[in-house]
Amino acid sequence: MSSADLPPKNVNNIGKKRGRPRKLEADIILDTAMRAYWHGDPTSVSVNMICKSAGIAKPSVYREFGSEDELMCAALSRYSEQVFPALFQILNQEAALSKIFRELITFICDKPEFEQGCFYVKLCHSKHSLGPKTLEQVEALKTKAQEKYEACLKMNESHDFSADHFPLKVRAHYLAEQIAWAVNQRSLGTNKNKIKQMFTLALSSLAPSLIVS
Repeated sequence: MSSADLPPKNVNNIGKKRGRPRKLEADIILDTAMRAYWHGDPTSVSVNMICKSAGIAKPSVYREFGSEDELMCAALSRYSEQVFPALFQILNQEAALSKIFRELITFICDKPEFEQGCFYVKLCHSKHSLGPKTLEQVEALKTKAQEKYEACLKMNESHDFSADHFPLKVRAHYLAEQIAWAVNQRSLGTNKNKIKQMFTLALSSLAPSLIVS
């Protein structure tokens, strides 16, 4: 074959290197950011640290996400998509609260991912340091979780004794606080059996039969 038979070169591509597709690069940035925020102190993680870990230039981050606040917000959305459905599946059961809580305790205390704590819970404890978009996302997730806790407690009241002399919202908030405590203890390296015992004792105020062998 002679050179005359070869397809013409695209002069616009001469000298250009083929890089990663933009979607792939965005996914790498997002996954790296999510792990960095989740496994450490979210408010101490810098864009520079994320870029170094992902092997991506800083301008690429701002091109894809606009700002550090938007990056953290996107990372939180991805985290919630991975973790919250399994939690809500447990809560959505129509069963005795003692059964639901046993599954919840196992989920929180045995799931390997919670050895790093919970990204969402960490952000809840750092609200004063969050950007507006991330704060808005945290509040939206908090509202969604509160609604799930309330629905679980309300739907299953007839199956098990509950502390129904307290308002439903108060009981749901109490449940949220106990879950946050348990995942925080996981991140601190507290013995899992100790967490299970304390968590069970705390939730038994909502379902006393939980501690009946």
